[in-house]
Amino acid sequence: MSKNRMKGLRKKSIAGFSCIVLLLAFSGVVSMLELGQLSRDAEEIFGASTRNVELAQDMLDAAQSQHTALMHIAIFGQYEFADSCRHSSERLTATLELAREEIYDASSLDSLSMATARLATTVEDFMAVEPPIERTDSIVRANAMWYTRQYEADYMALHNAVKNYITSMQGTLAPRTELLKKNAYRTVMPVLITQIVTILIVLMLFYFVNCYGVKPITELNKRLDDYLRYKLPFTVKGEFVDELASIKEQIEVLITRNKRRIDD
Repeated sequence: MSKNRMKGLRKKSIAGFSCIVLLLAFSGVVSMLELGQLSRDAEEIFGASTRNVELAQDMLDAAQSQHTALMHIAIFGQYEFADSCRHSSERLTATLELAREEIYDASSLDSLSMATARLATTVEDFMAVEPPIERTDSIVRANAMWYTRQYEADYMALHNAVKNYITSMQGTLAPRTELLKKNAYRTVMPVLITQIVTILIVLMLFYFVNCYGVKPITELNKRLDDYLRYKLPFTVKGEFVDELASIKEQIEVLITRNKRRIDD
């Protein structure tokens, strides 16, 4: 018997199970790569959302600080809050510029930029007036009227613009979230396909092992038992390949030699 023939079953078994291992390994590698990309996309989306909220909160904080400082100046005549007012205005403008640099679609900041510029102009015009030496009733009424009619309107416009900015930014994240869902399905697909292919390979292995391994061995065992117990002819049925065919031939040779020995 040839050496290659003796290795037939071993080669086929190794090839079959190697295919399963390679498929599972390939599926694992692809899934890990897809999961890594999915994780990065999710972190980017969540990071962008968090950053948008932080920028909006910074703008609201700056506007609120300016609002408080102007209330002390215009209503109570406490001009020592002038530096705080200017600092808050600069902080608001700087935060807006930072948002413009970081956001991909800067056009979403147009309404917010207009509201900020309008409020800044209103505040600058008011702060450009020299503080009165004496606060008369007419000055108090004029400042109160300016504060409640002009400044409050511009301040609320800015406040609403910031809220609209948050809403619009969250809206721009929706398509990216949908893409994230598609990527999640794409991550699962290699595993699903690999499982289906693996099941098919296992079924094929079961079929071949049953047809070319289990059944021939069972047939050999039955015929050999019949021959040894009842002296029935050693006649086997079925297809024998590789090592099993060699075993069948060797059994037949041994039986033939045994008959010759008995006849002699």
